[in-house]
Amino acid sequence: MLIIDLINPITHKEVNEMIQKILKTSNPSLLLIDFGNHDFESLEVLKFCKEELKNIESVLLNFKKIAMLTIPPYKSKSQDSEKLKYFHSDIKAKKWLSSGV
Repeated sequence: MLIIDLINPITHKEVNEMIQKILKTSNPSLLLIDFGNHDFESLEVLKFCKEELKNIESVLLNFKKIAMLTIPPYKSKSQDSEKLKYFHSDIKAKKWLSSGV
């Protein structure tokens, strides 16, 4: 399982490091991205993060499951809820990632 803990406030540098870790993963199976307090340095950085994740979508699709850990009340529904889910609890995210693998 690849676990990425983003340091808040999240900056362009932090996003770039996250993307590089994902790209360097040799055995993509399970991915947990912890956005911490979901504290982005600016709206520009948040948009940059979303765009960078979209740019590597083909790489992300190689993972069996992806969990994103955020703070409440953040909610987002993915098009494929069996592949990508959002969580507020590290324990629930890891439990979901481990189920059915």
